[in-house]
Amino acid sequence: MKNHEQIKQILSQMADVLHQCHLDEWAVRLGTFCTSLDTDPVATKSSILSLYGGMGSINDIVLYRNMQPLIAENQIFDQLREQLYSLVR
Repeated sequence: MKNHEQIKQILSQMADVLHQCHLDEWAVRLGTFCTSLDTDPVATKSSILSLYGGMGSINDIVLYRNMQPLIAENQIFDQLREQLYSLVR
């Protein structure tokens, strides 16, 4: 599908922001979806959607440095998170 490349691009951008903020576990998790999207897009989209619900979900991520919220990074991450959700649902 044509939106697979968009999804990969957004996942990659989100992973970059997460790495910059030292949330490497989340970054790696999102990065693995880029490769699995090619092999099993339906299951991968379902797995991505599952990140959006419950405690400890991707919606709960707030980016900080030195105990201060990173306003610009949080705004970018929030926009990417919304775009990703609309592409995989």
